[in-house]
Amino acid sequence: MVALDEVDSTNTDAMRRLTSANVAPDRPFWVVSDLQTAGKGRSGRGWSHPRGNLAASLALPAPADAETRGQLALVAGLAVYDAIADALRSVAPTARIELKWPNDVLVERAKISGILIEATEIAGAWWAVVGCGINIVSAPEIAGRAAISMNEMGTDTSAPEVLKAVATNWSRHLELWRHGENFAAIRARWLQSSLPIDTSLTVNAGDEQVAGYFAGLGPRGELLIKDPSGRIRRVTFGDVAIAPSRGIED
Repeated sequence: MVALDEVDSTNTDAMRRLTSANVAPDRPFWVVSDLQTAGKGRSGRGWSHPRGNLAASLALPAPADAETRGQLALVAGLAVYDAIADALRSVAPTARIELKWPNDVLVERAKISGILIEATEIAGAWWAVVGCGINIVSAPEIAGRAAISMNEMGTDTSAPEVLKAVATNWSRHLELWRHGENFAAIRARWLQSSLPIDTSLTVNAGDEQVAGYFAGLGPRGELLIKDPSGRIRRVTFGDVAIAPSRGIED
């Protein structure tokens, strides 16, 4: 593990370490920092990270096939979900904890974590950098969206304790996934922890906005959305938000 006091971004630092020598490392490694000054979120957004919250990135070998590599987003979501759910179970046993595609963890419909995955090819081998930010002591202000921290939910856990739980769950779910050979089990496990079917969603996918109702995951992990006419749309990328409930009959 590479432990830093301050860094621009744990993802950026991990990627620099991967690419600087142009030789693939002999094992996965974590980069973790107490302070992150230029954290990265999806779609080019920044990610706020004060001291006390968790900012960590895991660099690990990844499948060459882009579709299979993309499944890491769901594996990562499960690892973070389980770590958060385990920490909150004793202090908030009735809290609503849910996964929103592909890997945001929501507590009482407020965002408590974010994950960003980047990939690179090094000397003919593919590696992924999976960045994980978890609100432990405080939650950032996110325009138009609620955010929450673990401390607000009543737990006094620390970033090192949460990282240990995330790493343990990562190992468990990666073993289950088997580089995509057993993705069906990951998909089933993810759906057990997801938003309820028929939750109203909007997806900003480039120049297109898709609105409808959560209809599950496709066999490759794509988001399924049922539009108001009942047609199922398959979404492979985009920024997903929960929309005000309109009722499935609308």
